[in-house]
Amino acid sequence: MLKLSNNLVLAAYLILAFSFAGVVAQYNCDAGCSLDSAIMGGPVCGEDLLTYVNGCVASCQGVRKFTSGPCSGDADRIAMPDFSGNSEIITRAIMNRFAKENFRFVTKEIEFSTEPIVEEGSAEDEFNIFSPLQESATKSIVRVTHEGYKFIAKASSSTKMTSTQPYRGVVEDTSSNLRHRKLDVIGPDTRSVIGNTSVFPYRTIGAVDYNNPTLCTATMISRRSGLTAGHCAYSYSSKTWRPMKKIAPGRYIDLTQPDKTAEPFGTWDVDYVTVMQAYIANRSRTADIAVVTYKPRNETRYTCRDSTQVYPGDIVGYLGIDLVAGTDTSVTDTRLQTMTLTGYPYDFDEQMVTSGRCSDPPQSYGPNYILHYCDTEGGSSGTGLLTTENQILGVHNMGFGSANGAVVFSRINFDFVYQGAGLANQEPLNCQLRSTFCPCAQYTNNRRSRVRCWIRNLAACLPSLQSRV
Repeated sequence: MLKLSNNLVLAAYLILAFSFAGVVAQYNCDAGCSLDSAIMGGPVCGEDLLTYVNGCVASCQGVRKFTSGPCSGDADRIAMPDFSGNSEIITRAIMNRFAKENFRFVTKEIEFSTEPIVEEGSAEDEFNIFSPLQESATKSIVRVTHEGYKFIAKASSSTKMTSTQPYRGVVEDTSSNLRHRKLDVIGPDTRSVIGNTSVFPYRTIGAVDYNNPTLCTATMISRRSGLTAGHCAYSYSSKTWRPMKKIAPGRYIDLTQPDKTAEPFGTWDVDYVTVMQAYIANRSRTADIAVVTYKPRNETRYTCRDSTQVYPGDIVGYLGIDLVAGTDTSVTDTRLQTMTLTGYPYDFDEQMVTSGRCSDPPQSYGPNYILHYCDTEGGSSGTGLLTTENQILGVHNMGFGSANGAVVFSRINFDFVYQGAGLANQEPLNCQLRSTFCPCAQYTNNRRSRVRCWIRNLAACLPSLQSRV
């Protein structure tokens, strides 16, 4: 009888232990993990101090130990929505999508922000430079896909992450024409409308669309990814992600179109966004950066690595990124004195505008932030700090009235962008415009030779055939 009691006690102990600590073997990871909390239970805190939507998701990603409930008092703590009755299955493919980049799937976002995007800044913000902003490090970065799947990875830092060089893309330049307009922004307005948005580097800069067009600016920094401000991707006040839809590189005004705008290179849909946890946790201005990665698009006019799947950077090119020169306490990079900002400010109504020479040199506020005197307006959020060598040194994110603010690429910010854009693993470019020259016209008197030629040169000759129809 005593032995039976001991076995019962042991069984009860094991049941209790399983309720607080997950074991990989108790879940069928090949079948995936349900989001339904009635089936899988509620959120758990993993031994890695990440909060997962349930124990199945944690176990199937190699987390050996976890306790019931979200992680408490941790920078990576995330609020969990109620998934009771949700029948969606999180598959291995979903969980492992970014595993090579050391991201772990943690939950799914089901609510997105409806708040307008504004450059939040005040005299008080400028006066209190910047008590919560000067953080020495960020522990993790957050990635959310267009479906709402949320992933977290530990931030990486490596001296191997070095500056990148600009790439002009496969399109050809045409002449540039700048038109000037004067307003009062910070002193006399030196901004200019870009008359031809198809020239490099302007074609790498795009209008970011949500449910309405052009609410932020993004600049391509790789084949697949663009750079913008963190508040363009995440609303700190509502604690929800913004429904970023697409990018339109080089958009300009065209009054003949129904929406009065034209996209010379088309648009690309957003695949996922990556943001620093420090911004999500406490609205850190020095972490107000986001990397936006786009889906490929079928484009028969171009060929990239024997495929018609092209990314925006393949076509329009992209700008380089570089570390700013500075110390542990300040920014000293002289390239910032001649930087320009080019974006889509609201007061120019869908037109791309460049700042021109800034009225005064920037002021350093710690190693990660500057105040600058380049003219901007709302809609310019996310605009890159562009050098004369077509490299970006930071991101404009704030307007204070008497000055503007920008995050700069100190080591921590540079490493985040490098990691978030996947620059260490960027595939080599091999894109070209498909030839429109048809060499088969020479075979006018030999039908068999002409047919063979057409078969070999179908891609080049098809447009000439279509033009006759």
